[in-house]
Amino acid sequence: MTPTPVLPPQDAPGPAAEAVVTLVELTTLLELALESADQATSQLRYDFYDTQHRVCIALQQAILEYSRAVIVLVRSGLWYAPAVVTRPALDAFVDLSNARADRDYSEHLEAADALSWKRILQRASDGKNPYFAKLAEHESFSMGRRMYSERVRDLKKRGVRKLEVEERFELAGMIFEYETGYSFLSAETHNNLSFIVNRYFNMEMNPPTVRNRANGGSGSHSYEKACTLSMVEMVIKSTEHVLRLCGHGTA
Repeated sequence: MTPTPVLPPQDAPGPAAEAVVTLVELTTLLELALESADQATSQLRYDFYDTQHRVCIALQQAILEYSRAVIVLVRSGLWYAPAVVTRPALDAFVDLSNARADRDYSEHLEAADALSWKRILQRASDGKNPYFAKLAEHESFSMGRRMYSERVRDLKKRGVRKLEVEERFELAGMIFEYETGYSFLSAETHNNLSFIVNRYFNMEMNPPTVRNRANGGSGSHSYEKACTLSMVEMVIKSTEHVLRLCGHGTA
């Protein structure tokens, strides 16, 4: 005898009836996370002259500011711009995670910074680019060029170099995030051709037409929700990193 299958009532909730988190709810959650982060760090005890403290706190503050920018962009109906802001926030979170775990990690960030300034000052000194004229005329120009050149040379002697993005993510244990989310955020940031065409043309029309920005702007790929939720997680975790680093407890 074959048993009769037990079926759920017709009015039972199924996948189609599951609650969907709204964008308003997500932005409210991000605001609460930011408020909590501000309160948790309002009495933060840190040593500015401790490089690890200084770097980690600066990165955490950058994440908070990027998060506030995402709220403004989302509420303005700009569905793709949040991706451009979330990408550097993710960069900051990866560096913060690494800098908290390894006191010497910030030297890799310093190597990248010093190398960037060395190249800028070298270009300014050759006199070819008129936009560098004021910089080259500044009284501290020669001292700055010498300082950054010496710093790059010193770090190189000690085997400290600028890390590639993939290396930084791998150190943080976030290689899967690099290969997926970060790659798509980068494509949006750099205006990859397939992304911007799909972003600004309605491909369901024949022939495709430019989207009507007055009616909500670009078509959404749900970046607004994904980026807002990602920011919530980064705000919470980055604040926990800083609190633990500085000897404070966490909830």
